[in-house]
Amino acid sequence: MRSLFRLWLFAACFLLFGGVTGSAQAQYCPIEGLYGSVDRHYINFTIDTEKCSRNCTDMQYLNIIASGSTGIAVESMDINEQDPASKNVFEIKSDVNYGIDQGSSQQARIRFMPKRFGEYSATLIVTFGYQDPVIGAFRACVQEKFGAVVARSRTLIEEMEKRGPNLTEVERREALTKTKYEALLPKLANELGEAEKKVADLKIEKEQVLKELREGFYCDQCWHSKSQIEKPGKETFEQHVKRVGGKAVPAPDYKIEEKMTEFRHAISDAEDKVEELQKRKKQAEDNQQSEIVENSIARQTVIRRFSQQLAAEKAKKVLAQKRLGEMDAEADKRARQRNTITVELKGVYRAKK
Repeated sequence: MRSLFRLWLFAACFLLFGGVTGSAQAQYCPIEGLYGSVDRHYINFTIDTEKCSRNCTDMQYLNIIASGSTGIAVESMDINEQDPASKNVFEIKSDVNYGIDQGSSQQARIRFMPKRFGEYSATLIVTFGYQDPVIGAFRACVQEKFGAVVARSRTLIEEMEKRGPNLTEVERREALTKTKYEALLPKLANELGEAEKKVADLKIEKEQVLKELREGFYCDQCWHSKSQIEKPGKETFEQHVKRVGGKAVPAPDYKIEEKMTEFRHAISDAEDKVEELQKRKKQAEDNQQSEIVENSIARQTVIRRFSQQLAAEKAKKVLAQKRLGEMDAEADKRARQRNTITVELKGVYRAKK
């Protein structure tokens, strides 16, 4: 692009002065569309902003200096300001600003007025000011990098706050715990109550049978006491003794000992059952409490992690907003700074009749 510009500038020199030399210095914004012509004593040059780099925004003429050798006067037709320090140097002061509107052409017409015919050296220096062309790309990059982060974080934060922590699995486990122990604990309590009642009933029955065996309420044919015979509810002790042809007599000591041994075994088995059920019930209660605690911890963990994620996303958004503000401020600062391009055209002006 720089080489192309220099070729273009040389062409402008030929048009302006009949062609000797040309030079230009441009940083990021080559002056494309600079061309000129000679109309008798007038030098016309034009900036065609249609051809200027699109990145060069807000371009303005900052300074135009036209100078000639002794014996040549310079007159600006459009911009008329003479440098009092030299009769041969005419400067367009920077406070006379010609903004370049995109899509239009700006012209400056300089007239060299010779006092006599002949050849004169002449120099035309035009200084342009423009905003840094990378500002637009810089802003776009900032928006892409930080603005997008802010937007994504804002959307995610809104969704997270609306949705809340995901407690689906925790609530499922809590429901399972509740259902399981609501059925199990009453069942174990009922079984334990029945086992304890059986122990108590056996102890009462033992004392009752022992009394009957000793007091003569004992059938010498079937070897059972009165309460044992009447327990099924089918007949009385007297009816039974009469039916089997037996006698009601006190039981011998060895029979009493046999019955007491039977009761001791039955009571021991019943007490073992009670102890087993007590352990099972206690274990179930402990398990229930343990699961409740685990579920509570799981719930708190999910909520804590959600809060941490939400806080992290908010911090990310704040940081991105801060960086976005800093970068915007930097872009504004750069936008206030004006870079310059100076184009210098030298040649020989031939004053003819």
